[in-house]
Amino acid sequence: MSDTEDVKPDLEQPAKLKNSKNVTVAFKLNGKNYPLWSRLMKVKIGGRGAYSHIRNYPPEPRSKGYDDWEEDDLVMFSWIVDNIEYEIIADFAHHLTAKALWDNLVITFENKADKYLIYYLEEKAITIRQGDLDLETYYRRINGLWINIDRCQKQPITCCDKGVNQYRTHSNEKRLFKFLA
Repeated sequence: MSDTEDVKPDLEQPAKLKNSKNVTVAFKLNGKNYPLWSRLMKVKIGGRGAYSHIRNYPPEPRSKGYDDWEEDDLVMFSWIVDNIEYEIIADFAHHLTAKALWDNLVITFENKADKYLIYYLEEKAITIRQGDLDLETYYRRINGLWINIDRCQKQPITCCDKGVNQYRTHSNEKRLFKFLA
C-alpha cells in the first residue's frame, strides 16, 4: 500500500493516545524547514502507532468507535500544532482532523519545484565555508544542504537509468569539488 493511499480506519482498535505523552521534534515548522520537519514528525507519530490519523480518512461520525477515534485524532492534532511555530499556527489550526491539517501542510510546504527555496539553498551551499568548523561539522552542514536541494528540485533527466546515473555522478563530482575547495 502506498504512502498516499487512503483507507478507512480500523474502528475495533482501542483508543491508545489519550494517555500518551506529547510529541516533540528537534525544531518547529517555520515554513522553510518542511522536508525535514515532516520526516521527523512522521517518525514520531508512526512510533506512537498513530500514522493512520494523517494517512487515512476518518470514520463516519455516527459509526461504532468514532468517539474514541475522534479523541485520538484531537491528541494527534495537538501534536502537530505543538510543533508549528507560533507565527503560522493560526493559518492551519482551523482544520477539523489531523489528516486535514497534515494534508494542508503538504499542499502548502511540499512544493518540489519551489525555485526560490532552491535558489536559497543553492546560495547557502555555494557560500558556506569551513572557517573554524571541524571537518565533520562542515561536511554535515553542506551535505544537509545538498540533501535538501535534491529533495526540492525535479530531476532533469527521466529517460533512463543510465542518464539518471550520469547526472548523479556529475552532480556528486561538482559537490566534491565544492567540499574540497
